[in-house]
Amino acid sequence: MIVIMIISIVTGTAAVMLTDSSDQRFKNEAKRLQQVLVFATDEASYRNRILGFYSLNNGYEILTFSPNSQEWESSMEKKFAHYQLPETISLEIEVENQHVDSTERGSIGKEDAGKEPQLFILPDGEISPFIITMSSLDKRLATIQSDSLSKVSIEFSYEN
Repeated sequence: MIVIMIISIVTGTAAVMLTDSSDQRFKNEAKRLQQVLVFATDEASYRNRILGFYSLNNGYEILTFSPNSQEWESSMEKKFAHYQLPETISLEIEVENQHVDSTERGSIGKEDAGKEPQLFILPDGEISPFIITMSSLDKRLATIQSDSLSKVSIEFSYEN
């Protein structure tokens, strides 16, 4: 009887830890994306550059606009490099109240030719008004947004 009770306690504890672990992983991914956007806004202002947020289903990166070539290029900075999201997480992007399809583009991390960011980050600190909804298979949601003038905010919820 005592052995069964110990096994059930250990099993219950393990199940709670796994749930907390996936919940924490999801929150960390959402907070990472928020921080990348905050850093990009600061970087654009500090270095007087035009930056852009580029996303596909499998990840995202920050692009830099090159005044010399008049093209968007992958950033050389590690914090803005291509980042692969876990397969259990997906992104939906809305810019200026318009849904943006991020599935019909070339692969991230490959050739820069043809990359066009969904969000623009200007040297004066202005960013395209956006809402990015990050969702997980277990119906967790994170809404990352800015109205172009306010800070990039994040909210967590569950899908109904």
